[in-house]
Amino acid sequence: MNKLTKFLLIMVAVLLFVAWQQQAMVERLTERLGKSEARAELQTSLTQELQLSLNKAQQERQQAHRLLKEQQGRLQQADTSTRSKRNAVQQHLATLPPSRPDCSREPLPAAVIGLLSTAATGDHQAGTGTAATGPDAGVP
Repeated sequence: MNKLTKFLLIMVAVLLFVAWQQQAMVERLTERLGKSEARAELQTSLTQELQLSLNKAQQERQQAHRLLKEQQGRLQQADTSTRSKRNAVQQHLATLPPSRPDCSREPLPAAVIGLLSTAATGDHQAGTGTAATGPDAGVP
């Protein structure tokens, strides 16, 4: 075999080895690409699910705000009603019926004034004018 044939044979072997290496590299890259595509599909589906969840949460938030506003309005109505009823009851209690005398504006009887003045000055002595005690005592 001459040198040229040997050289060509070596070159063909090197080219076959390089082609084989390139084929293995292409297979590894194809496998990585497949995994990347699967990951991208998974991320896309997760993103879509998250978007749906976010939309649902926003709708629930809006509904909760509406309900809160309705409750606030009802509470304000109840507060207004309660205040008006309370004011009416207070007004009714403060106003005496025409058949009853207004004792707060009438003068006290003289006997009561005498008792109050005696108590205020301290002239009241123990034992004077006190009722009997015991089983024979009457009802005051």
